[in-house]
Amino acid sequence: MSEIGRRGRARLCRWALFMAVLCAPAAGCRKEPVYEGEPLSYWLDMLRWQEAEVRFKALDVMEKMGPEARSATPFIIDRLVAEKDWRMKGKAADALVSIGRPAVPRVRRLLRDPVSHTRTFALYILGKIGEPASAALKDVRAGLRDPDPRVRAEAARALAGLGKPAQDADTILELGRALSDTNYAVRCNAAETLSGFGPKVQPVVTELVRGLGDAHPVVQKFAAIALRNVGAAAEPALESALNDTNDLARAGASQLLAQLGPPAVPALARALRNAHFDVRVASARALADLGPAASNAVPALADAVRDGRLGIRTIAASALRRIGEPAVPALIGLLREEDADARIAAIRILGSLGPAGAPALPDLQKLAEAQETTLRREAELALKQVQSM
Repeated sequence: MSEIGRRGRARLCRWALFMAVLCAPAAGCRKEPVYEGEPLSYWLDMLRWQEAEVRFKALDVMEKMGPEARSATPFIIDRLVAEKDWRMKGKAADALVSIGRPAVPRVRRLLRDPVSHTRTFALYILGKIGEPASAALKDVRAGLRDPDPRVRAEAARALAGLGKPAQDADTILELGRALSDTNYAVRCNAAETLSGFGPKVQPVVTELVRGLGDAHPVVQKFAAIALRNVGAAAEPALESALNDTNDLARAGASQLLAQLGPPAVPALARALRNAHFDVRVASARALADLGPAASNAVPALADAVRDGRLGIRTIAASALRRIGEPAVPALIGLLREEDADARIAAIRILGSLGPAGAPALPDLQKLAEAQETTLRREAELALKQVQSM
């Protein structure tokens, strides 16, 4: 017998069994649910009508009935599988979602259906039912390895819907692997799901850091959110990414390190010596934003003032200015450098600190007597600022 013939016979058997149960005269049997004055059997009968709008109305009623229509689950699944119209399939899926937990066992079986879009609908339904469908977690997770990318993408999305039961180590590792999927929709959904799991995603930090360099901005966005949720534990992987050949990965890692705040100061200070100009700029900016909290980075910032690129020197000088008094000893050291640009930068910073720059007065006074005009004028101005009360 063909597959179509077997399915047709199965539907007839289910219908006969349902009608027999409803019509049985046994005492004390549960009353048949009613909607708009008509019993469930009336609406089930409408599912057999040829007119699509009549079948759609019946499915809509079952969606509104919710768990009361649970005995209709096998017939709704028949419509989900048999209907050619996607609108009808969608309404059948919504009816099963509304029925909820009672529909899970039968929907779960659809994950083994040979037709890929049926498997996709099954995953959609289970994800929408949510935590009550967590008994199907293992099967949903297996969907991440389905040969059809649409099924894999829906599996990644459904795992988010299953809630806390899906936030186990096995699922997180599978989603981490999905971040390398060849299909962008799978990667996007996997990253978005992981972004909702909080710090539990630490085991896949390396995969998430790679996601920062993904060609698709949605993957980048949710990978960044997931890494932010991990917090300081992501710092080693982020610092390693600063040497990545992928510009996007470096930029994303720099931004996230900056968002970690004071705990990231040592890593940001080391990044000031990075071979990539963009990393040095981002690190200097992050340290400038931290102000006094970045005082441990003063030696590295003082070195950055000597950087051959004007952009780095300017931002590093701004960071030292914001750090304030803790930067004075390093600034005095710069005053004694042969690099004229570094000396002038240090003079200006010390002047902006006012009385806090007093320890530098002897050096500033020497520079105020220098033969070089620019150096002398800058030192004279700084002396006035430092000596002002």
